[in-house]
Amino acid sequence: MEVRLSWEEVRCGAQHGLERGLTALKRGWSPRHGGVEDRFRNHILGAVGEIAVAKGLDLYWSGVVGPDVTDVGWLYEVRSTMMQNPKLTIYESDMRNPGQGVVLAQTINFQDWRMLGWKNVVDCMEDRFLDRRLVGEKRQWLIPVEELEEMSELVTGVPDPEVLRSLDQLRAGDE
Repeated sequence: MEVRLSWEEVRCGAQHGLERGLTALKRGWSPRHGGVEDRFRNHILGAVGEIAVAKGLDLYWSGVVGPDVTDVGWLYEVRSTMMQNPKLTIYESDMRNPGQGVVLAQTINFQDWRMLGWKNVVDCMEDRFLDRRLVGEKRQWLIPVEELEEMSELVTGVPDPEVLRSLDQLRAGDE
């Protein structure tokens, strides 16, 4: 799936990403990877990528950030990248919402995006995907693009109430 954003959409995401970066800096949060100089680029890239995925899936993008809030629609997180040969990165903290899907979005210029695929968090936590370079740090899993589900298989409609109940039960088990 390919999506082209207007420059107004890119500007909206860039401004939102800048605010995210400033908030993180103000609160003293350290980046997951990279230095402070990467913080703003990563937040901007992430916010613009969320807008691209929302537009491509015709879903709502709220721009709200938080541990219990999804990036797009009712159940999807987005990982945005400019890497030529990316992998979907899943963090240990993603297990807060194990039933959610994570979409990998790639861009070269912030306006043109490709959705490379998606995967449910629980399906990513396999040993074969574990990043073994991070000794003593929080774990992360790296999923190759060829292991991702096709975007056409992503459910974008109104959530089934039974699915929402089971997700609530999964979340309650983590508390």
